[in-house]
Amino acid sequence: MSIPELPVFSYHHVPFSSISTSKKWNLHPWKKQSYSDELKNSVLQTGVLHPPILQQTGNNIFDTVTGNARIAVTREFLGKETIACFILPDNLPIQSILKIILTEQTCSGQLSIAEKARFLEIAADNIPDREIVSHFFPMLALPRYFNSISKILDILSLGREILTEIDKGNLQEKIVMELLNIRKKTDRQTLVSLFRMLGVGAGKQKKIIIALRDLSRRHRLSISDYLKNDKITAILEHEEMNPPQKAHHLGLLLKKQLTPASTKAEDEFKAFTTSLDLPKNFRLNHSPAFEKDSLTLTLLFQDKAECTKLIPEIKTVFSQKAQSD
Repeated sequence: MSIPELPVFSYHHVPFSSISTSKKWNLHPWKKQSYSDELKNSVLQTGVLHPPILQQTGNNIFDTVTGNARIAVTREFLGKETIACFILPDNLPIQSILKIILTEQTCSGQLSIAEKARFLEIAADNIPDREIVSHFFPMLALPRYFNSISKILDILSLGREILTEIDKGNLQEKIVMELLNIRKKTDRQTLVSLFRMLGVGAGKQKKIIIALRDLSRRHRLSISDYLKNDKITAILEHEEMNPPQKAHHLGLLLKKQLTPASTKAEDEFKAFTTSLDLPKNFRLNHSPAFEKDSLTLTLLFQDKAECTKLIPEIKTVFSQKAQSD
């Protein structure tokens, strides 16, 4: 079954009193405020250039299909009793309504994974799963690891705070997957609050999640309780450090707690390297994970001429050492 062609809408001025507050078609039911300051300023300056789309439900009552934010701004700030809207035909198939919602939303930008999950929740209430997968999965451009409707719908269980952060672009899809793998709701919320406080991106978010997950399991604590560790709270509550500094020091501490032996070896190697007082163009490196005692010395030459000049001297030093051995 293909999605029917979109119809020609009728156009009417609808009283606000006839517009339902139902969130049946709303892709952002978790938002506390339905409109942004940017939209508010735009409507105040130029009015509503893109009419909302409504569906009549009977008794002269209309559900909002798209345009909740435009309706809210107009009702609150323009001092009008009606708003000009497109009205959907009574016999319009559900598939076409879903296509309208998705098309209008994507015109404003790529949907967040939270919006995609909410769209699929709406779709699942109205049409069979096979039609959703066939018609809408390609339009949603879902990552391969979201390979089923139920897996994507799990995102909606993360709660309003986390869904809001996803919608703002502060949590990327791979981080959302990591959060879904954490069972305790309080731990998820604690992690997201931590990310927001530190202002860290996806790379550091993932490192923090993995470290805290492994450390909390090792100590048989929840992530929330592990973060009450005195050394961690000393960093997070430090009055003189800014968020990037706190994030840096927290990362170092978690690494030290996660791999104390490796961290100790790394610290000792740094102290050894410092004691050698090497020239700036010398780099001394140890073997991966200190598996061997051998070290590698790298020399950076300014150009070919410097390399040509110094290589013979270096060869002489090693030749004399070999003879003495």
